[in-house]
Amino acid sequence: MSWVFVDDGFDSDFRIEGLSLDATGLLVRGTSHSARHLLDGRLPKRWVGRRVPSAKKRARIVRELVAEGLWVERDDHYEIVPVVVGRDETLIGHDDRATVERRRDD
Repeated sequence: MSWVFVDDGFDSDFRIEGLSLDATGLLVRGTSHSARHLLDGRLPKRWVGRRVPSAKKRARIVRELVAEGLWVERDDHYEIVPVVVGRDETLIGHDDRATVERRRDD
């Protein structure tokens, strides 16, 4: 089983505070999808398109996430950038494939 981590300080981080509710929701849902399917932080553009069918609205939301450094746009996917504060604190993120597979083997 994979997990998504959302710290209780998530909503007050400067990268998150200015996001629209749509962008915040897509960030959390996208992180969850990537974790569940062991995509190591990759999020297929077709998945985003199904969640936000309006091209205009999707472009606005993606622009917000990219501008805040939370997503990086690639050819066929977005790369989710872990939101890290300090040395070992993650505001939102998930285990990578190798960690989940090791846990499953135990």
